[in-house]
Amino acid sequence: MKDAKTLLVSPGKDYVVDALKQARAKKKPALKNKDLQELIERLDAKQAVSVAMPGKALAALAGLDSAPPGTGDALEGIEAVGGGITAGKELRLDLAITAKTEENARSVRGLLDRGTKLGVGALALLSEDRKELALLYDVLKSVKVIGKGKVVGVSARLTADTLQDLFGKGG
Repeated sequence: MKDAKTLLVSPGKDYVVDALKQARAKKKPALKNKDLQELIERLDAKQAVSVAMPGKALAALAGLDSAPPGTGDALEGIEAVGGGITAGKELRLDLAITAKTEENARSVRGLLDRGTKLGVGALALLSEDRKELALLYDVLKSVKVIGKGKVVGVSARLTADTLQDLFGKGG
């Protein structure tokens, strides 16, 4: 940990060691990837959990061979992903996806729209008999995908009422 509020995670030990050295020297850590650096600096400090990652980390995911057509191409077109979860009167997920080109952004939006619609349809059928899927169904129903230019925004929310319905008044 860098301090009491920050947890450093990296695919390589060198990145964490460099960040710790810079923190001890009271220097502002600087990343080699300037786009990722800018994304991290724009993260909302009010979020309980924040995420920032380069797009190539998504493109390297295992199992893309069995993913729907176009998934690999869409993921390879992502430059960076940032955002997080905010807890308050509701749980809110907000992500910003920066694509390499506007065409890549359209591809990502299309993939997210189709995936959300398919998930909502499938979970509508499955969640009637399985209460544990009702929460996922409610989350997927709340997903909003927007975009302008090379940026795709994704948001989802869970209200206190939804959580209370799922877990009961005492839970």
